[in-house]
Amino acid sequence: MRNSTIVLLAALLVSLGTASWMWQQLRSERETNAALQVRLSQLEHHPEQHANAAPAITSPLPEERSDPRTTKVVAEAQSAPAAVGSRGDFMSRQRQLMSNPEYRKAMRDAQRQHIESVFRELPGILNLSPKEAAAVFDLMADQAIRSFELEEHRTATKDNGRILARAIDEQRRKDDAELQQLLGTSNMSRLQEFRDTIGSRVEVNTIRNELGTGPDALRDDQFDSMLGIVYSEQQRMNRELQELYATPPADGSRTYDSSRTELAVTANRRIVESARSILSGAQLTAIENLYRRQRLQMETRDTMIRLSSEVTARDARAAGGN
Repeated sequence: MRNSTIVLLAALLVSLGTASWMWQQLRSERETNAALQVRLSQLEHHPEQHANAAPAITSPLPEERSDPRTTKVVAEAQSAPAAVGSRGDFMSRQRQLMSNPEYRKAMRDAQRQHIESVFRELPGILNLSPKEAAAVFDLMADQAIRSFELEEHRTATKDNGRILARAIDEQRRKDDAELQQLLGTSNMSRLQEFRDTIGSRVEVNTIRNELGTGPDALRDDQFDSMLGIVYSEQQRMNRELQELYATPPADGSRTYDSSRTELAVTANRRIVESARSILSGAQLTAIENLYRRQRLQMETRDTMIRLSSEVTARDARAAGGN
C-alpha cells in the first residue's frame, strides 16, 4: 500500500473515531463518547453484530442491553499503551497492565467517573441520597472492571466464545443481583429502564442542548414525550438495520454506509414529524437544523469511506499486477 493511501486511511480512521457508531460522536453528551467508540472495535472482531449498530440516532440494542458499565472501561484500556499487533498481543498487554494494582485502580477510577457522569440523572429518578448514589456508582465501577477482566480472556474459537458468552450472562445476572440487593426491587426496575433507554436519553439531551435555556427550551414534559418518540424510532431502525445486513446488495451498487445513512436520515425525519404535536414551531426548526447538519456530516463521512475504499482497491489491483 502506498504511503498516500496509508495517510488517507489514517485520516479516515480519525474521522470515524469522532463521527461514528450510531453517529454518537456528534452528540453533545461527551461523557458517552468513549463507551460508544468501543462498539466499533467490537464490530471489527464480530462483523455479525453490525446489524446492531446505527449511524445516526443513538440506539440501545434490541437484544443486548447497551451498558455503559462495561464499555467505558474497555475504551480506557484501548487508549492505554499497547503493543502494535494482533488482538492477542493487545489483550496480553492488557493482562500485564491489569496485574499492576496502580493501573487497575486508575482504570477503576476512570470507570467510576464515567458512570457518575452518564448516570447523573439516576439519583433523582431513584430518590437516592448522595451516600446511596455513591454506593451504587462504586458497585457499578467494580462490576465494570470484573466484566472487562472476563472479556480480556476471550479467545477466537467458537466453542470458547460460547463459553465466554455464558460466563458474561452469568456475571451480568450476579451484577444485577448485587444492585437489586443494594437498591431494592422497585428501584432496580427503574435502573433497568434507565439503562435500556440511555441511548434515547443521550439523543433527547442533545435536542435539549440544541434548544438551549431560553424561551424555546425543552420542558420536562416535552423531554418525556420526546424520549418515547426517539426510543420507538431507535427500535424500528435497529430492525431495519438487521434486515439490511441480512440481505447484502447483490450488484455492489449500494454500500452499507450509504444505506445506513439513508435509514438514519429517514428515522430523523420521522422523529420530527412525530414531534409536531409536542414541540413549538421554533423548537421544530432548531431540531430540523440539527438533523440537517448531521445529515451533511454523515454524507461527508460516507464519501470519505468510499474514496478510501477506491484507493485501497486500486492499490490492491496495482500490487497484483506487479
